[in-house]
Amino acid sequence: MFNMEKYAVIKLGSKQYLVHEGDEIELERQKSPLKIDVLLYADESDVLIGNPYLSAVSVKTSVLEEKLGKKVRVARFKKKSRYDKVKGHRQPISVVKIDKISNSEKKEEDKEKTAFGSKFGIFEYNKMPFGLKNAPATFQRIMDDIRVGLGFDSHRIEAGGPIRIGGVEIECDGHLVGHSDADVLLHAVTDAILGAAGLEDIGQLFPNTSASNKNRDSSEMLRAALSRVRSLGFRVINIDCVLQTEVPKISPHKREIQSRIASLLGIQADAVGIKGKSGEGIGEIGKGNLAEATVVALLVRSRPGN
Repeated sequence: MFNMEKYAVIKLGSKQYLVHEGDEIELERQKSPLKIDVLLYADESDVLIGNPYLSAVSVKTSVLEEKLGKKVRVARFKKKSRYDKVKGHRQPISVVKIDKISNSEKKEEDKEKTAFGSKFGIFEYNKMPFGLKNAPATFQRIMDDIRVGLGFDSHRIEAGGPIRIGGVEIECDGHLVGHSDADVLLHAVTDAILGAAGLEDIGQLFPNTSASNKNRDSSEMLRAALSRVRSLGFRVINIDCVLQTEVPKISPHKREIQSRIASLLGIQADAVGIKGKSGEGIGEIGKGNLAEATVVALLVRSRPGN
């Protein structure tokens, strides 16, 4: 994946350290054996964060020396905020050597791992190393490959069905009005993935002034947009959708819409969130005259060799 040296971020006592094999660190004397928590592991093929990915990672240490640190000076306060410095004590110090950092378990599914341990590992970590400003440049580079996009669309609703939402045709008393098939949800999905990849929006790629887009299937536009996104090395991890409309009721059709959008994006159905909201009789949405969709998309760029 990345060409990098092997290192780990560990917690010893109350402090965190970025260490390599052979490093020596000084810390306040600890109880034996040393309790080491591994927060991050990286080598030439993996960058792992959190459980279960760190369960097979071990950091072996040895204590080279026990000594007393510099004398600690303490302050004795007097009246009127004046104080005198008085003699303190010497802090017991352990000099610890990092003997070996290893990942003892390499599973077949590791081949599908991304920079965070698995395809969805970014959501599964439970510990983060100290701030990114102190992490290796490679870790910052990984974070740069995560993109979030926001898509929004709205269409008028007029009498006469059926209606097309999320690539699914639903029988009801209304239909969406637009230059294409007016699939408000797929339009928002398309804009979300285009925005995350830094590309033009749906109106620029598929203008409503073009005769070729008249009554065009929005599924075709989403596929074309996805092809452009993938050409830049991105893949969709998940999307979350909010659809505001009075008609139709979304709940009975949620699973079908999820499956259809997942199929178009090449992801699992459980990576597509669908939430239907009514307007509660308020505004154009509440009166049944308008449908709006908002979509958030998460993309990750795959580097050569991933």
